[in-house]
Amino acid sequence: MERLNSVDEWFFTAAGPLGGANVASDARGFEDVLLKAIEEALELFGSSVKEVVLFYCQTRHGVAREELPRRLAEFVKCLEEIFSYAALIIEHQVVSNLYSKLGLRFTPRRHWRLLDYVEEAKRLQGGGRW
Repeated sequence: MERLNSVDEWFFTAAGPLGGANVASDARGFEDVLLKAIEEALELFGSSVKEVVLFYCQTRHGVAREELPRRLAEFVKCLEEIFSYAALIIEHQVVSNLYSKLGLRFTPRRHWRLLDYVEEAKRLQGGGRW
């Protein structure tokens, strides 16, 4: 018998009420795309800068690389602490990368930040593959 680590795992297995629906892996899929968008945006400044930012997030805020998509507010705080107002440039690049990967049209909106755009992307993809 397969050992499951949580009720959530059971919920999405063939034995569970959703009969193996791929909702959980879809959420992970979105997180993977978002993480790739973050890494590519940081990579524009060079691999050393990317590694410094990731190290800073880990050591100062306890946010590991793979947690960035789930802890975006803390990631934004790290960017602001390191880059001040220039953090907005990185946020913009992350959003541009994310929307491109999802096949969405990126339309800049006044006063929107990374968290707003990510929520919009999730909403727009809601009925789709995420």
